[in-house]
Amino acid sequence: MNKQVVGSRPPSLIHVAGVFTFQIAGLIVAAWMFRAALNPDAVAYLQIASHYVQGRTGLAISGHWGPVLSWLVAPFLWAGVPPLAAARAVMALSAIIFLLGCRRIFCGAKLDGLFYLGLWTMAVLSILWSVEWITPDLLLAGVVLFAFAEMVDSAWYLRPATAFGSGALWGLAYLVKAVALPLGILTCLGMAVLWWRKNPQAHSDIARNAGLTLAGLVLVAGLWAAVLSWHYGKLTIATSASYNHALVGPSATMNADLLDEGFRQPEPGKITIWEDPPLPYPDWSPWKNWRNAAHQIGIMARNTPVVVYILTRICVVFPILAAVALVKRVKFRTHPDDGANRIWFLWPVAALGIVYLPNYLMVEELRYFYAAAPLLFVGGAALLLRNWSYWQPRRQRYAALLLAASLLLPALLRCAFYSGQTRLAGQCGHFLAYRIRRAGLAAPLAGSGWFESGRTGLYAAFFLGQPWLGDELSPHAADFRSSGANLIVVRRGSEIAHELAEDGSFRNLDELLFSPEEVRHFPLQVFGRK
Repeated sequence: MNKQVVGSRPPSLIHVAGVFTFQIAGLIVAAWMFRAALNPDAVAYLQIASHYVQGRTGLAISGHWGPVLSWLVAPFLWAGVPPLAAARAVMALSAIIFLLGCRRIFCGAKLDGLFYLGLWTMAVLSILWSVEWITPDLLLAGVVLFAFAEMVDSAWYLRPATAFGSGALWGLAYLVKAVALPLGILTCLGMAVLWWRKNPQAHSDIARNAGLTLAGLVLVAGLWAAVLSWHYGKLTIATSASYNHALVGPSATMNADLLDEGFRQPEPGKITIWEDPPLPYPDWSPWKNWRNAAHQIGIMARNTPVVVYILTRICVVFPILAAVALVKRVKFRTHPDDGANRIWFLWPVAALGIVYLPNYLMVEELRYFYAAAPLLFVGGAALLLRNWSYWQPRRQRYAALLLAASLLLPALLRCAFYSGQTRLAGQCGHFLAYRIRRAGLAAPLAGSGWFESGRTGLYAAFFLGQPWLGDELSPHAADFRSSGANLIVVRRGSEIAHELAEDGSFRNLDELLFSPEEVRHFPLQVFGRK
């Protein structure tokens, strides 16, 4: 008796439509709940979008930030939509594209009955991730999934148009975020090797179409690279890679973010230097000498457990999948004739880790690995489907639910404990900007006023349309005096707040901005230059 509970029928359009309906409803609710949430990267993307709307292309072009997110926000700003509402709409669109990419991946993996479980799991994750940050990472994950999905079908090495289209999608991913360029190249080369090992007789077709994929990537990416090169006056593919690489250089202190590295006057028309940040430390090359090479190896060794930790926070069973892929080399086929092995779907996950190994990487940066979630689900499904038909139906259900839980529980716990941080910081920044504007005190600001992991001083400057001049980890009143800022935002009751109160160059603005009750409860304090 066959106990298999998964079928081979194609996914039901009605069921898939139900998943997307649930996702869209969830995105609307989440966007409303997090309508005030903000983060420093979002300020840069929104400001760049406003430069496009105002026709200030010289200010809009930045090698540090991919242009697509700002391009998507710009039409909303042009139509008069408030910046944060526009950002929420674009993040919702990013989540939909991500889920469409997941559907494409799951169809390519032929997950049968597990297809629906995977799609529902990714729908929930996309809702949570859409409000975690305002960044292009979720959109990047969706485009990467579409690009990779073309590579797991034999049509990739048999049809030149499919190969070139995959490369064009990788080029589009580069426009979303520059890390897609090395990721696309590495994924393409790896998939070419995997297909060649499976079908060595087709080596000429595989080599030709791998070249077409790289050509499509270079053609699309080259258009933006040409714009950047013209803007900077030298060959430039992106500046973000050199920025993050400089952070781990031999001369780097690694003690602070650039936004805590002192006070700087942004270029006229910009809110902050974060819109196109300069290198925080001198750039360096691991190929220059043996000392640099050893330093680079040390950075990669240090980042390896960080990558493993991040992937485990995305999918709890990742260590098991990695052990199976690396040690036992199990081959689970999607189709006995022309399909890719399901274990191949883990290759882009490995490529993601490899791309980030040489650079600055924090354990909090799960957003860099959003694309790994559906691919890890496929890897987990490969383990389950290996002996699926021999299991009891109850055991099948428990195993499938455990796989989904390994992805959902970490995200739900993170949402429960940390979801309010960006929202509270954004709300405080908006409230502070409203009170400053009402008092007629709008002027350049300095100080982060750290509150719930958010730079509220920066956010207040953004809402006011005023320059934000920076901060230091341990500032003193003399530092703020020389910063050029008229308004200083600090945590109420902090050491620097007491120092500013005693300094004759500043005055406490509590009476002008807040009621006595608000003074007792509002966590931030503003000082003005006399």
